[in-house]
Amino acid sequence: MTNILKFFSLTLMLSFVYSSTVDANTKAPWKRYNGSRVKVKITSIPVGASVYVEDKKWGPVGTTPTDHFKLVRNRQWKIILTHPDYDDLETTIDLTGRYKYKNEFHFQMKKKIVYSNLEFKDSGNGSSTGAKVFIDGEEKGVIPVTVKVLPGKYAVKITKDGYKEFSELRTVAENQTQTILVNLVAIEKPKGKILITSDIENAEIEVDKVSRGFTPQLVVVEPGSHLVVVKHKENRVSQIVDVKANGTEKVHAKLKKDEVVVPNGYVTIVTNVSDTEVIVDGEPKGKTPMKRITLLAGQHLLEVRKKGYISQKRTITVKANEQTLENFELSKQAIVVAVGSMKITTETGADIYIDGQPRGKSSISSDNMKVGEYRVEVVKPGYKRVQKTIQISEKKPLVVHIPLERVGTIKVTGNVIGAAIFIDNQEIGKIPLLSHELPVGTYRLEIRAKGYRVHTDTIAIRGGSTEPLTFNVNLLPLGPTPEEIDEMKSSLSAFGAKVIPPKSFTAAAGLDWPYWMDGRLTVGIMKIGKIGIDGGATFRSYFNMHEFLFNVRAQLFQGGPLTAGLFMDIGGGIGSQERTNFTWNIGGSGTLSFREKVNLTLGAYFNIYRDRFCLGSAPGDDDPRSEPAFCKHGDEATNPLGYEAFLDSQIQGWKGHSVRDPYWGSRIMMFVSVEWAINHRYSVYAKFSLASIALKPSSTIYRPAYMDFYNSAMMPSEDPRFYGGFGFLWKF
Repeated sequence: MTNILKFFSLTLMLSFVYSSTVDANTKAPWKRYNGSRVKVKITSIPVGASVYVEDKKWGPVGTTPTDHFKLVRNRQWKIILTHPDYDDLETTIDLTGRYKYKNEFHFQMKKKIVYSNLEFKDSGNGSSTGAKVFIDGEEKGVIPVTVKVLPGKYAVKITKDGYKEFSELRTVAENQTQTILVNLVAIEKPKGKILITSDIENAEIEVDKVSRGFTPQLVVVEPGSHLVVVKHKENRVSQIVDVKANGTEKVHAKLKKDEVVVPNGYVTIVTNVSDTEVIVDGEPKGKTPMKRITLLAGQHLLEVRKKGYISQKRTITVKANEQTLENFELSKQAIVVAVGSMKITTETGADIYIDGQPRGKSSISSDNMKVGEYRVEVVKPGYKRVQKTIQISEKKPLVVHIPLERVGTIKVTGNVIGAAIFIDNQEIGKIPLLSHELPVGTYRLEIRAKGYRVHTDTIAIRGGSTEPLTFNVNLLPLGPTPEEIDEMKSSLSAFGAKVIPPKSFTAAAGLDWPYWMDGRLTVGIMKIGKIGIDGGATFRSYFNMHEFLFNVRAQLFQGGPLTAGLFMDIGGGIGSQERTNFTWNIGGSGTLSFREKVNLTLGAYFNIYRDRFCLGSAPGDDDPRSEPAFCKHGDEATNPLGYEAFLDSQIQGWKGHSVRDPYWGSRIMMFVSVEWAINHRYSVYAKFSLASIALKPSSTIYRPAYMDFYNSAMMPSEDPRFYGGFGFLWKF
């Protein structure tokens, strides 16, 4: 039975240990650590990022900007931020060294890169297949090709030998695929001409073994070398002719065996339209009206032409020594305009302009658009204006959809004209900025001006609105803000270890004991970092005695809520009936501040004093000075019988002391003070002191000035050693 009980007890103990271990291991690390904690707040750009401590598996502590959560101080913590549109950010915050009760950390996350695609294809006629694709001047491949790009605006250029260059600007949105169907226009090559004549009419012509008719004939060919053959029955003439672009070469075939001298004849050409160009056998002869032309007798190819009219050609026969009249009636050319069809669609309600002229909203179409290039512009309030060049073709209908990107506008004004305005560290203008367009998203707005604090704001552009997002920025001069000044003034202390900063001072007034009235002025002298000095003056009185003291404080340390330093008070006073005293206090103190509202101070100091109540010798009858009555009782000359008894009647420590000698003493004092800030202008205070240790030369803890033996109207019979008071503190 005993063994069973032992086994049962052991099982219970192991279960308890195991459950405690499991519970400890399932807590997040930042919750398991013991120790004092500080408050931490995490902010980020963008807002709404999930915040993890040490590891994601422990779950988020919140989203930015987080509420204050507590972490153990004097160590470093890994912080992880995640956001669906941004790269995860891992960093470390340091809570060692100089930490505050509230610690705020701000982080900038890097936006994820989301690529888009530009897909280049041939339009279907094969003109662009194999053409080179350039984006912003950089070759990306040949058609067909898909190019991956970041969102933005790009200059697209497509080139191919023998074709005109194609170029346009393309705006690509995030995570978008755009297909570009490319139709390249072939470059028409210049040609040359061969004027072929012969001395026999209607001789057969072959050019490069291809029949080209009969003489006389003007043959159009590609630039280069060509074999020209002119034949008539058994007669045959061959000649290689080099033809240049836009040039005319002549070939005259002599087929007759016997050379016959051909005399000249004359031709007069008349047209119904002046300035008509006259060309004979491919050679320009001038413009009408013109004089007669002298030609060799025989056949000639005559052509007349003028822009806007139908050209005419005819073969004429010129007879020797005869004049021929040729009359041409030219008719105007019918104007034929090539047209094509197109359809353009975009966002609902968007205005569509073609070559600056409004053509409709949302969607327009036309089956009678003149072939050529047009500039299309799409405008809708709350969206980015889009400009695009389109090409209308006679062969293929054009269908274009123009997407619009939602944008918003911001308006920035402020109290500093000319202050620079930055969006995500890029300057966009200066105050006043009446309108600036931004795509949808979250941005960091900064206003910078020399001599002023940088103003930072996070703005969210939702787009689609015609009203601008307005910011009226009041830049603060360099130095502490009004809120920081108020917070600093709220924490000012007249009795603690925290010194008054330069350009500030305090005034304290209250009711004390043994001094019924107590007032102090303190002004800042110097402060460098955490070290500083201030000084001031104190007036206090219990009516029989009025004292003036000079005060100096030195702040030597400040960390978090704790401040430590040294102080010194030195001065003296005068009172009724020739009373005088001297006081010198020197010591140290430490102040604990609670949220800049309450200053709790503990300290200790040496109190060295010298009190004189009686003259060095009894005044004569003609001496105008007076002294307290007890001086005569304690004077051997004036009270020989009661002198010894008087000396023995003094309080312990001062027995046997001559009242005509000054009282020198020193002791160690302990004190505590509490200052409670009502606001940044006013505080209330209470302070208490205790005489704790007596030092030589008096070896007594009691001070004669605080006993009714010397001040019967104001003091108790014995120095109580415990002093205190309360009052108000004004802060400036």
